[in-house]
Amino acid sequence: MRYTIFTLLLTGIIFVQPATAQESVFESDNYKISYEVQDCHDIANGLHRSYALVTFENRTDEEVKISFDLEQYRNGICRSCNNEDNGLHHSITLSPLETIAGTCETSEAYLRVFNKHLDLDNYSTLTDLKFTNIELK
Repeated sequence: MRYTIFTLLLTGIIFVQPATAQESVFESDNYKISYEVQDCHDIANGLHRSYALVTFENRTDEEVKISFDLEQYRNGICRSCNNEDNGLHHSITLSPLETIAGTCETSEAYLRVFNKHLDLDNYSTLTDLKFTNIELK
């Protein structure tokens, strides 16, 4: 048992701390967008960060495409608002009744949004995350 735990630590498996309560950003009969802030630790690379992990849920029996703009507020100031070339317009396609959720390992910027460093001084912290211009097709 000790060998297994030691091996997991050495291979850099990402360990996750308990998350805060899930926050619903938008909810309707057809779909739900929510996120939760979670601590992520990449032991092998020495990275200790907090992320907002986003979940998209399709509540219909049909495939849906959700398009949206992602507004990130850092220290109360929107760092991505009113900027059409900021790369924060996204789309995601969900199969019937499918849920796609961000994890600590997710690389898509709209599923895992950086919040803050856990082991360094933070000059900028995510204070709000808004999904605007939401379109459902």
